This record gives sequence, C-alpha cells and structure tokens, in this order.
Amino acid sequence: MALREDECCKLVGNLGIVIPGCVISINMNSRTDVVKECDGEPLIGPSTGTVSVNAYATPMRVYHGCQATASVSIPWVKRYDCETDTVHYINAGKGTSSIIGRDYVVRYARIINDIGRTYSNVSANIGSGPANVYSLQEQIDGYGLIYEAGPINFDTSQESTIIMPMGSIVPSEFKVPVGATDLYMQSFNLNLNPGEVPQVSYSFVFGITDR
Repeated sequence: MALREDECCKLVGNLGIVIPGCVISINMNSRTDVVKECDGEPLIGPSTGTVSVNAYATPMRVYHGCQATASVSIPWVKRYDCETDTVHYINAGKGTSSIIGRDYVVRYARIINDIGRTYSNVSANIGSGPANVYSLQEQIDGYGLIYEAGPINFDTSQESTIIMPMGSIVPSEFKVPVGATDLYMQSFNLNLNPGEVPQVSYSFVFGITDR
C-alpha cells in the first residue's frame, strides 16, 4: 500500500538541506520537563530540544595518516523564566577541548589555550590476532577550539560563531516548534580515520517558548 504524502515515512533524499557540503545525518527532538507534582497536579517546566548533525569535512578527500580526533564541549548555563515561559542559555566559557594526534589535526582544528597537559592515548585489541595494528598517539587537553574545515566552522571564543539561527541548520520540513530559540552549539567531534573521508559531528540545544 502506498503511503500518503503526510504520513510518517519520508524520503530522506527529498530533504531540503540548507547546510553547505555533504551532510550524512541530521536529527531533532524535543521534550518538556515535568518538575514535580503539587497537590496531584504536575508542575510543568521548560521545553527544550536538541539538534545533531553528522557530515563530511571539506574538501572531501580520503585521509592518509594516523588515526586522530579533536573535540570540544561548550558549557551553557540554562535559566528558565517561568513567568514568560522562556529558556535562556548563557555562555559559560570556551569549553573543554582535546586533540589526539596534533600533527594530523592541525590542518583542520586547533586548541585555543593549551593547558600544558599531555597523555598517551592507546587503543590496542588482540581480538583479530597478534598482527593487528594498534594506535599510540599523544592527547593534548586544552580550553576552547577553532575548527576551519567545514561544513560549519567556528571559534568557541567568538560567541557569534556558536549561536546559529534555527533555519540555517534545520530543514523547513522538520516543522520547528513555535517559539524555538536559536541553536546553541554544545559539543563537536572530528574523527580522522586512515582510508576514509574525515567526519564531523555537531550537537546543538535550543529552548521553546509556547506562550
């Protein structure tokens, strides 16, 4: 039986992706917090949502080198104004960042403030036999991250680059909730695997005002 156009199953190829470059996946979901019950009635809290994007870094070339990664987690202080049913996100810093394999990551991303701590990062598994290759790299921890290899470039020290209009990321087919705020980037990961095109993942959070 053929599905009607308004049913839940849609063709992903018909999505109007607005992000430049090659997007692998995009997801959006929302939820409302129920704080507690008061005299048997639920006390409704803020409504918030998340958007995640996975994509290929640009230009799309097969990566040659050791396995390497870069990541950052950006802190946002969430404040809820119950009188106006408004969620506010306040930036609390550049974010905790780390890089594994700096010599390979440098063409894509760099730490803003190197805190001077490094560690060995080892991934060894004999499950495929003693001749299996393992990775031994240096991990560098820091504060803040600059990423410049697309499709979404940012500098966590510049708030304007980590706060984005909903329409610049989310396709119009997603039917964004009424009263949704801008998107606030909360995490990022870059993965460089030999023989593959480098991939990046972004996570955003947003608030919803119903009134």
